[in-house]
Amino acid sequence: MASPEVTQRKSPASTPAVEVSLSSLDTADITTSDLEGPNYEPLNPRTLLDSFLNATIDNRQIQLSISKGRLPKSYTREEHAKATVYKSVDASQPRHIVKCSWLTSQTEAVTLAFIQSRTTIPVPSVIFSKIDNSTKKTMICMSYIEGTRLSDAWPQLDAEQKVDIEAQLRGYLAELRSLEPPVPTYIGGVNGGPVRDVRLRMLSIPATGEPVSSVAEFEDWLLGTTHTILPARVKAYIKNKMVRQREQKGYNIVFTHGGLYPENILVRNEKEGRTMGQDNWKIVGILDWSSAGWYPEYWEFVKAMEQGFCSMDGCAGMVAKCVPEYREEVLLAEYYKLTLDH
Repeated sequence: MASPEVTQRKSPASTPAVEVSLSSLDTADITTSDLEGPNYEPLNPRTLLDSFLNATIDNRQIQLSISKGRLPKSYTREEHAKATVYKSVDASQPRHIVKCSWLTSQTEAVTLAFIQSRTTIPVPSVIFSKIDNSTKKTMICMSYIEGTRLSDAWPQLDAEQKVDIEAQLRGYLAELRSLEPPVPTYIGGVNGGPVRDVRLRMLSIPATGEPVSSVAEFEDWLLGTTHTILPARVKAYIKNKMVRQREQKGYNIVFTHGGLYPENILVRNEKEGRTMGQDNWKIVGILDWSSAGWYPEYWEFVKAMEQGFCSMDGCAGMVAKCVPEYREEVLLAEYYKLTLDH
């Protein structure tokens, strides 16, 4: 199937967008009920949701959040961490996967098409994207990439191979960060998609907001989501600190993955390119672009350090080493996150 067409669309300054037409991709007859049939099987990766839950919320905190009305009573750790990605097992069909949930957005399909058309970053090819009429869940059907999650492959890599993988990732991130926003101050997703912070979604606080036109508006949105939790004096301190840093550093807006964790990076030991029997590990896929878009230049580092628990050691901290450091911004973000967790 031909790649979707990518065009620059003129739009109001408040919601500039890059348009990727999905008209040729949304006609598939597959429904969510088909995913429960014999032609598909659910994958059970350590998803971004699962990573967050394991990292920051234990069962006591979940019950506390439910009692305070921040989570629905039907919420369970297993339900939120459940994989929503299905792999085809029908030998008569090309191998593919389908991402399906109420939390999935068609903006992710648009983003994948955009990244594939503008960069050399390896991403799944979108086959179709649509909303199932019966369940109202968004379905994104993508090509299947054979590979091993970096978090699983990391222990078997030697020091030289780890350095090589890091260099590959640094190159891809440099390419990603070179993508200019439609308007220099625009912050938001491709095609006018919203700003996102997955941490908020875990606490049933709105995880998205309308695209904004400045770093100040983005940070105000982040702080605004905590109005029922964060004491006014603490919010004032964080905001004043953010304002001082903005004035001193003058942040640029760059394209950001926003969830580039080792679980979302696929690697494979390629036979071609081996020399003298040495392994040749390559990054063959970067997954989960649900939080991607144009953000302040510090946001990729902040999100990477969030996964690495403020450490740049080992596999979890490798991503943070591939982008410029923003230590002060991480400290503010961690303090802000603690106020959300309690």
